[in-house]
Amino acid sequence: MAVPELDQHRRLAGILAADAAGFSRLMALDEAATVTALDAARAAFREAVEAHRGRVVDMAGDSVLAVFDTASAAIAAALAAQQAIESRATGERPDRRLHFRVGVHLGELIEKADGSVYGDGVNIAARLQALATPGGVAVSEAVRGAVGGRAGVGFEDMGTQAVKNIAEPVHVYGLRQAANVESPQAPGRRWRRSAGLLRRRPFALAALIGAVLALVLAAGALGTWQWRTQEPAQASFWPITVAVLPFVADGGATDGAWADALTQSTTTALSQWKWVSVTAPGRVQAYRGRVIDAKQVGRELDVRYLVEADIRALGDKVGITVRLVETRGGTQIWARDFETGSPPTSQQKALMAKRLAHRARNAISALAFEREAGQASAHPVAVQMALASSAWSNDENAGWRAARVHYDKALQIDPTFMPALVQRAWTLERECNSADVRDTAALAAFEAATARAIAVDPLDDEAWMARAVALSYLFRWGEAFAAIERAITLAPYKPNYIAMQANLHSGVGRQAEAEAGYLQAIAVDPPGDPFMLRSLCATRLLMGRHDEAAPDCERAAARVRWYEDQMLLTAIYAHQGDAARTALARAELLKQRPGLTIENNFYRRLSDAPLFLQQVREHLESGLRKAGIPER
Repeated sequence: MAVPELDQHRRLAGILAADAAGFSRLMALDEAATVTALDAARAAFREAVEAHRGRVVDMAGDSVLAVFDTASAAIAAALAAQQAIESRATGERPDRRLHFRVGVHLGELIEKADGSVYGDGVNIAARLQALATPGGVAVSEAVRGAVGGRAGVGFEDMGTQAVKNIAEPVHVYGLRQAANVESPQAPGRRWRRSAGLLRRRPFALAALIGAVLALVLAAGALGTWQWRTQEPAQASFWPITVAVLPFVADGGATDGAWADALTQSTTTALSQWKWVSVTAPGRVQAYRGRVIDAKQVGRELDVRYLVEADIRALGDKVGITVRLVETRGGTQIWARDFETGSPPTSQQKALMAKRLAHRARNAISALAFEREAGQASAHPVAVQMALASSAWSNDENAGWRAARVHYDKALQIDPTFMPALVQRAWTLERECNSADVRDTAALAAFEAATARAIAVDPLDDEAWMARAVALSYLFRWGEAFAAIERAITLAPYKPNYIAMQANLHSGVGRQAEAEAGYLQAIAVDPPGDPFMLRSLCATRLLMGRHDEAAPDCERAAARVRWYEDQMLLTAIYAHQGDAARTALARAELLKQRPGLTIENNFYRRLSDAPLFLQQVREHLESGLRKAGIPER
């Protein structure tokens, strides 16, 4: 029976959904204290919602549902409530704290006269809540687009997620209040703003992860770099200890062979990461098919984190849910859902293995730093690495120079300390990009720094990545390809290494191979970062496929403000004959890069390969010329 129209109306609203994480476990530990904490959390949510002119719809059980007139108000209320809840929990044991996950969506809902609300908008907010970390906030693409940079928050891309009972995948972002997290109108990490001689954005990701992990690593001891030569049990000072439990298949999704293969590939990938001690597969087999107690398993295996996964049939697809569990508190701290075809092809299986390993590694690195870095000792190396990491986030021209000073000091203490060696090399890479002409002295110094790092530890994948970049800058293409292949062999699940290999193909004019590589990198970690999208756009432009190139650059430009996107779009729109969009892109390009000419566009410096330079002239420069960019 249809609901009378007078009893309901549709409207666009900011929707907040929240739920307590691990509520049943906490109730089992201490009912009275948990109920008290829940009452305090409800009061915090109610106060935050009312302060931002929202309306609490429901507070059933341990959940909260509220609606707002704007997405900005919903975000502000979510952050305020989370801050109040966390402040109250200060001083409590970590495993006894009540945390909430919060999801915020901007969408249409049906609002009835009695105040209840319904619709996909409400359901999406609830699904976003389930994807948030405890104490965190997850938002949709609609919220990110509506808020822009006005809310004083940053957005961490969590990728496109298929969520239960929602037809279309949802692009999810983690919300942070920190100023240095990428926002829609901000350039992201400051040292990622240089275009580089080979559009360097994937290299900065490696540098960022390395700098973060170096601080934690340095807390252990000066000799931490020697971890590889020790048995994991001997490296007791290192906090990142992981066990990958046997993945569970429901029988209808697939036989157990694929579950075992995924377990093994994830274990292998994490084992290749030098900062992690992974329990040997034979030791975890005892937990196959058992209902486990995470804290007990953590004690038995002496690990801080457990990786678990379930594989199940979803109609004509196979669904995989991967979870990361922190054993000290026995709490799930991260989870992701993935889907593939049923039955999955061998290619889909291989791709899923890389994706699981990549996502799990990123989750572990972020969580381990957040939870462990505060315990770092005042060792001189740790101090210098912390100061260097902080310097990177300062002014883009001074930050890398200041960071190098601290890396040099760390290397005076220990000349073989790998994180400092690799990060120092990246500061020299920045120096190569700080001028509009090729600086031969800077290029030579960058190459020498990567050679030194490789000599100290030939099994360091990030050193090989830096080496590939340095060699490509010197147009030593054969050696560069060999270096990046080495990096990929050491860490085959890292999409930025695959993208770098595609970059090399592009640099020598092999655009078809480059396109395939970028698509492969994006497939490992969809929807791909702005560098991958921009590079795919450039490759398609250099192939003369303007209509395919435009959406890639538009997606990159929507996420990070960078002049290269506008340069490519200016040429693409001019080739398409779209005068209005050409004028807009050209105006933005010259605003970001005053004085740009055909003669000084940096693509001329990317390569010495005749085929590449011919493609630049025929497709990029001809488009810029059509758009009215001056010759010189």
